[in-house]
Amino acid sequence: MDEERPERIGEYRITCLLGEGAVARVYGGVQEQTGQAVAIKVLREGHNPEHRTVERFIAEVRAVKAIRHPNIIDIYGFGTLPDGRPYFVMEYRPGMTLQQRIDRDGPLTFLEAAPIFTQACSALQAAHERGVVHRDLKPDNIYLADTPRGPPLVKVLDFGIAKLVTQQSSAALTQVGSTVGTPLYMSPEQIRALPLDARSDIYTLGVTMFQALTGEVPFFANSHAQTATMHLSQAAPRPSETCDLLPIPEIVDHIVLRCLEKDPNNRFASMAQLKEAIEQAVQDLLSTRQLSGSRNARPRLPSVAAPTPPPAAQPASSTPASQGPRPQMNFVPLVEQSEPAPSRTGVPSGPALSQSPPAATATTPSSVPASPVLSPAIRPQVSPHNDVASAPATPPLARQRPAVPRRQPWVPSTQLLLGLLMVVLALLAIALGQMYLGLPR
Repeated sequence: MDEERPERIGEYRITCLLGEGAVARVYGGVQEQTGQAVAIKVLREGHNPEHRTVERFIAEVRAVKAIRHPNIIDIYGFGTLPDGRPYFVMEYRPGMTLQQRIDRDGPLTFLEAAPIFTQACSALQAAHERGVVHRDLKPDNIYLADTPRGPPLVKVLDFGIAKLVTQQSSAALTQVGSTVGTPLYMSPEQIRALPLDARSDIYTLGVTMFQALTGEVPFFANSHAQTATMHLSQAAPRPSETCDLLPIPEIVDHIVLRCLEKDPNNRFASMAQLKEAIEQAVQDLLSTRQLSGSRNARPRLPSVAAPTPPPAAQPASSTPASQGPRPQMNFVPLVEQSEPAPSRTGVPSGPALSQSPPAATATTPSSVPASPVLSPAIRPQVSPHNDVASAPATPPLARQRPAVPRRQPWVPSTQLLLGLLMVVLALLAIALGQMYLGLPR
């Protein structure tokens, strides 16, 4: 048994190790009287009780207690181990972090990611309204709790370096000119150790959205210093130009890039505004059928009207001039991605992205050659359940009827007329003969 793993913490029996980091470990526990499952976060050994890390650990409890939001992990209690290390007990729900989801499945479609980030926006908006800036948003700190049906329930984690901007005492947790956070996700003002507000969290959430949609972070270098320089000076790439696995609509590019503006004044003004933009994008894309949540959907076969059979007197190989060529149903087969896009997350945990299920692609309506005889009802359409951004609808083409030869009136042949005349004459001769000979009829 690991020497750091206790058998009991307070009234809870420790059952397993859920996760660990440089500062703390998280154990799974159960309250034996009620059977309630909990998660217990314990500061790792080696930290002086007077050290700033302990103060930040306690600040997380205060920040969560001050917010009280359903999308933020709830804390039930706080205590101290016999050796002086603090711990707190929080709710436990089966699930995984967003980072683990990306490692397992690869990039998310926008329809999959939208409910995750709208819930995160709600949690962070509540934190900002209470003067709390998270300062360390990343996929590892967004927990996706399992639900019986529908999208997962989001829980924002780790307010350990959150700053209570309305309280002067919180300034002691961060030295003047010091930088805290994760370099891959830090905002430019956070890198410069400037005063932070809600717009810094909008930037870091934008980096997280970029990674969720593409599988990569927008800025990555061999060192933290080089990565920080890219955050300060380089414009963020468009997500649609970064990801080759799934199509990303242009409106989603605009949302992510606005979050990643260097100047905080050019970003969304609040998490509520960002949430509204995401929800509006979902409605617009669904209304135009440019969005779907299924990453492996196959193209739906087009609905094609039954062709008109050719006239019997016409050779089968001939085609009326006005009918034009027969439409060809051209579909590109599904392509399995042999090699995924390189991951730039810098997080070694979780299965490799190459083990994720192969992404499916389908042809767009613009890739099907148009035919002059196809009407909108029979023109090949891509299923709205595919992750393909549909092209704008083209003007409907007039339906053209195939030219059918006019049927000629029936004219009896000469031989038939002669035969009928001979029959009539024979019957007439028989009748005359009976009259003259007096034969009974």
